[in-house]
This record gives sequence, C-alpha cells and structure tokens, in this order.
Amino acid sequence: MKEYDFTLKYRLGSTDENPEQYLSSLATTGCEDAIVRIGQTGLIAINFIRKAESALQAVTSAITNVQQAIPDAKLIKATADFDNAFD
Repeated sequence: MKEYDFTLKYRLGSTDENPEQYLSSLATTGCEDAIVRIGQTGLIAINFIRKAESALQAVTSAITNVQQAIPDAKLIKATADFDNAFD
C-alpha cells in the first residue's frame, strides 16, 4: 500500500457552527490519519495522509469517513499531492 497526501475542505451545515465540536467524531469514524484545520467558523479543512491501494480508494474512503462524522457538511474543495500515485 502507498500513502496519499490530500486535503478535503468542507462547509458545515451552518455558518455559525464551531468546527471544534466535530474533532472527536472525526477521530472515531476513521479519520485518525488526518490533521484537522479550523479557522473560519462554518468551515473545516482536513489533511489526510492515508494508506490505500490507489489514490481513488484513499480519497473516497476519507470522504465516506467525514460524511459519517459530519453528515451535513458539504465538500467544497479537494486538493492532492499525488506525485507518487503512479509509482
């Protein structure tokens, strides 16, 4: 398995939501391989370094984990460093 480095950025269900309230639920739904970045109220960015068989598998499993932890969040951007995706 390879490691894939990517970031998922989400808009929370309400612009008033404090993203800190989701830290423990993210950890319990499989995002223990992520660094959660919070700054603006209503937004959350999650940087993953995830082991998987493919880049697609890494990203889709992370999206599934985040949706389990924060069902009302909307994915607004995904960025990746997949230089190693074809090694």
